Amino acid sequence: MGGLQLIWQIAALLLLGALSFTYVVPIVVKHFAKKNLVARCRGRLAITYDDGPDPKLTPALLQLFQNHGVKASFFLVGFRTVRSPAMSDALKNSGHEIGCHTHMHRNAWRILPWQGVRDVRDGYASMSRWMPPDASFRPPFGKLTGWTWLAAITRRARISWWTCDGGDTQEILGDPSSVVRQVTDAGGGVVLMHSHDRGQDRHDYVLRLTDLLLCEAKRLGWDVCTMTELLDHSPVPASSP
Repeated sequence: MGGLQLIWQIAALLLLGALSFTYVVPIVVKHFAKKNLVARCRGRLAITYDDGPDPKLTPALLQLFQNHGVKASFFLVGFRTVRSPAMSDALKNSGHEIGCHTHMHRNAWRILPWQGVRDVRDGYASMSRWMPPDASFRPPFGKLTGWTWLAAITRRARISWWTCDGGDTQEILGDPSSVVRQVTDAGGGVVLMHSHDRGQDRHDYVLRLTDLLLCEAKRLGWDVCTMTELLDHSPVPASSP
């Protein structure tokens, strides 16, 4: 009887350990990573787009960034990338950063661990033409498990978070100026937007917010950079202007 009880105790500890690694560890990792990211954002702006590319919105964004003479970071999903290779080529040839957002954009918290890992690996494989094997990784829906985190860091990929949600996924779109004020009040930031086609209203919102952010960064003398450039910078002390 005592031996059976010991087996159950060991099994319970193993299960607890697996659950902790799957869900608790990445939450802690994300907390400290975001805290570090905020320190690097003072006086800097990184504009990032998830879920693309898109034959309609991507060219408009490329033109807008060309007009401003700066670069952005695009976290692409594999299935859309292989559908629109010309758009992926255009992003790469224009010098923008391309990162991995998995292949099928699956929420790692809602699927089995090995399915999440496979989605990460499939994303890097399907987009290898446009990104290096250690390209930055952004988890879909911001949901990272211990296993998808391990799949990314074992290939030396940086996990790329954000500090400000651009609001383009809200059911009712707000005023893009309010997002600009939020970033301005924070002294800089990493802004999350999305670059796949969801209708003209969201298309216009993303373009308007992008333009407002770039104009504000120019007015304030901020450095507009990609995620990798931002992460390569040393954190700026909070007391610095």
